[in-house]
Amino acid sequence: MASQIEPGTAHTSNSKQDNNQLTCRNMQRRIEYRLKQETAQLRLQLNTLTKGFKSLQKKTNMMQADYENLLTRLITTDETKDTIYARIRRENTDERSNRVHK
Repeated sequence: MASQIEPGTAHTSNSKQDNNQLTCRNMQRRIEYRLKQETAQLRLQLNTLTKGFKSLQKKTNMMQADYENLLTRLITTDETKDTIYARIRRENTDERSNRVHK
């Protein structure tokens, strides 16, 4: 014998299933909203840190370029000083040798 479905029970189970699905969707939306709220502060902090890091990186690059420029100038200046000192030494040596030979 086939069991008979009582009138109204199929509708009731469908209605409960629909309600459960709605409840699940609502809970999911609430969870997503809370996660969005809770992560908003973290995202803001991450953006701030990222901007700060980029600014720091830019300043570091500028300092590196300044350092390289100063180093180049120092090397050039030292070479110039060396050249001047060498010329003065040569002149002094030449003057001494001229005095000795006179």
